[in-house]
Amino acid sequence: MDKLNELTHHLNRIRDISSLIITKSLEIMKNLETHENEFVDDILYELNDIDKDRALEVLQDISLEWIHDAEKVKKEINRFVVVSGETYSLNIDECPYFAQVWSGDFYDKEELEGLKALYDDLLNQSKRISEESLVEEALAVLAED
Repeated sequence: MDKLNELTHHLNRIRDISSLIITKSLEIMKNLETHENEFVDDILYELNDIDKDRALEVLQDISLEWIHDAEKVKKEINRFVVVSGETYSLNIDECPYFAQVWSGDFYDKEELEGLKALYDDLLNQSKRISEESLVEEALAVLAED
């Protein structure tokens, strides 16, 4: 596979997994909004000395954190590669997130290997997103408070 095709392949995979992360996270955020008390009650059952507002704040922060990288991807992915005929260039200046991935700043892997590492990271993030994980992560944060 030539480099442009491989680059396109990896970017498409990154776009798809980012969309999945956003979709799953937004669904959980919507459930958190409508069933707030159930999530908070799960936390209070385990940690009864926690303030309800603090528990809800942590739940919201975690759910927002889940989409952080995926939103950066969504914002930059369509501008990162500029194709002209058989050649392409990278729009490093307008895509700082992808520039850091490409240069090895995020994963100590450069170029296509960096994109593969980003995909793997996003895939692992997507597997972690569930209502159960949200409560577990919140419990871990609140236990340290």
